[in-house]
Amino acid sequence: MTSHMMIGTDLGETWMRTPFLMIVCLAGLLTACVDGPVDGPASGDDADLLGTASLAIEDGTPEAIGLLALLNDPSTTLTVLDDDARLDARAAKNLLHHRDGFDRSPGTFDDNLFDDIAEVDAVRYVGKSAMARLLDFAISKGWVPQGDDQLGRWDGVSFTVTEAQRTLAYVNLASHDLIDHDLGMDRRTADSIVAAQPIASIEELAGLYYVGKTALTRFKAEAQKGAPVNYRDQFSYDEAREIPDGDNYGVTTQTSVNGVPDVVAGVFLVVDVRHDAPQQLQFELTDPNGNSWEFEKTSGQLLKLPLGSMRPANGRWTLVVSDPTAGAVGELYGWALEINTENALLAAQGRMALDLAWRLGHHYRAYGEDIARAGGNTLEEARAAIDPSSITEVLDPSDDPEGYDLDHVLVLRHADVVFPGSDTVWFAAYDRESSSINDVYSFE
Repeated sequence: MTSHMMIGTDLGETWMRTPFLMIVCLAGLLTACVDGPVDGPASGDDADLLGTASLAIEDGTPEAIGLLALLNDPSTTLTVLDDDARLDARAAKNLLHHRDGFDRSPGTFDDNLFDDIAEVDAVRYVGKSAMARLLDFAISKGWVPQGDDQLGRWDGVSFTVTEAQRTLAYVNLASHDLIDHDLGMDRRTADSIVAAQPIASIEELAGLYYVGKTALTRFKAEAQKGAPVNYRDQFSYDEAREIPDGDNYGVTTQTSVNGVPDVVAGVFLVVDVRHDAPQQLQFELTDPNGNSWEFEKTSGQLLKLPLGSMRPANGRWTLVVSDPTAGAVGELYGWALEINTENALLAAQGRMALDLAWRLGHHYRAYGEDIARAGGNTLEEARAAIDPSSITEVLDPSDDPEGYDLDHVLVLRHADVVFPGSDTVWFAAYDRESSSINDVYSFE
């Protein structure tokens, strides 16, 4: 379904300028912006302005919305862009000429407001320096929405910045089974979302196949209950028990599940039995909510049964194993419940990969010349060296140089990509409850 983002004048109705607060970008920032053609050769600062922009901004993110609102507002004059934002004069003039149209006057019939970041990037003399300065200026002047500011409206569903962050965190950690079965959405909705994970913005989510008003409303509501987290554990019953032969009542065993986060979790049952005729056995499992599963064993001694996803999982679970047919005595060696939040680690790895790529842009603007002199990777090479599969979670508080409380903050790490093989480690910290980002930082 097609999403409808309110740009331009509608933005002025959905949020007001806020005091400066530097916020860290939630979006993925791997796609590069490319400048439009310019006549004549480039050299010196011009080469920087005309090259491929290293800072890319994902449409639909707070940064993109704030930057577009800044450029489209009539109060943004040549003096603002040239003097205050410190743009190259040619870039400033071309941006205003594009916005104001042929009459060079804002707020008239021929205005051509900027609809997306690509349209900004296509303006002559807008390159990586211009985009970086525009973004920094938009943030410093409160144009970039944050917290409870309205971010925008897609397919009739409005989001604040915080609601958008929580919704993206929830969607990016949601399994196919959660979307398809637990939330009762169309399987094609689950297909398109899982294939696109990690999703960088609500705009990207709304633009996916079979994601419309109903799906966005449901995701937004579910996200406020708490985003899925990275969790895996096993709860076992380990005492061997004889299974009465020819007895409909069988043997009853129980195990308690506790400490599982109050999120949708995937549950598997593993049962270890010994019986000469396992097809005679019958099993009944009951969860803490009174839901029951009945199944039979057709062959073999070890059974692993996916029970699907549920919320919550904490409480007492009961397994009854019976052998109604006389003739062979069997034994229950034990059973276990494996509980995990499916796809959580994969989504977290993708999230840090995107955020690290964004952070490297700022790092290279500050230290790029020193890195080049020391023989380190270029920005493009550093970003290409990011390997999501190598990202791991910090489990020992002493391994985090910032000393975050790991019970409340998820901290991930990746080896250095600026000087590969060095002792430097990159970290990313995320609030476990809201999934909002705290910081991306390095330590040697």
